[in-house]
Amino acid sequence: MLSAETLPENYDWGNVDGVNFLTQIKQQHDPQYCGSCWAQGSTSALSDRIKIARNAQWPDINLSVQLIISCEQKDDGCHGGNASYAYEWMFNNYITDETCSIYQGRGWDNGVGCSAMSFCRNCAPGAACVIPKQYYKYNVE
Repeated sequence: MLSAETLPENYDWGNVDGVNFLTQIKQQHDPQYCGSCWAQGSTSALSDRIKIARNAQWPDINLSVQLIISCEQKDDGCHGGNASYAYEWMFNNYITDETCSIYQGRGWDNGVGCSAMSFCRNCAPGAACVIPKQYYKYNVE
């Protein structure tokens, strides 16, 4: 056990001997207003934990906020929620990253519901979106 005397005055995961162990900072109201701070915070915290566990290796893994606000329905999507329900949902399901499900600022409560495409999709200009045959899935233990 550490004593109070051995604890540092401050500790910043954004600068550990010059290494940033934090993932990107996001704006929940871009591209439009969405009260998704509960989903932003929970996915960001787990994304940071993954980066710490991977010793800040590139690329960063940014878990999908969109998947949470589209599929976790104990909360109110873009109208607020509780991070504990987001963690519970990620424990009972798998989550993908933002390369699969990019943030749209809309959730199940205002037009972007949960479907197979919510988990992962690939959209090319001028073509229909498709679900990739393979993509990364992340779980919480």
